[in-house]
Amino acid sequence: MIKEGKNLLIQCQNSFTSKSITSKDIENFYDNATNYVKKNNIEEKNMKLRYAIQYSDVLNKSAINILKDDSYCCKYIVV
Repeated sequence: MIKEGKNLLIQCQNSFTSKSITSKDIENFYDNATNYVKKNNIEEKNMKLRYAIQYSDVLNKSAINILKDDSYCCKYIVV
């Protein structure tokens, strides 16, 4: 999806278990998205990542810390 001139890559996670999404899950999403961007000749500066979840308490502390780190350009959204 392209929004405001940025390529928006979204990972939807259907998890109900508290603290079940870890930093490793976010890192895997970031790695997969970066590979996709490179493979499709998209500039990384035009990439935005969103991790969609149903409840904020499915994220454990390590995942929250990575999502707060701007170097991953990934934010989470509760849907």
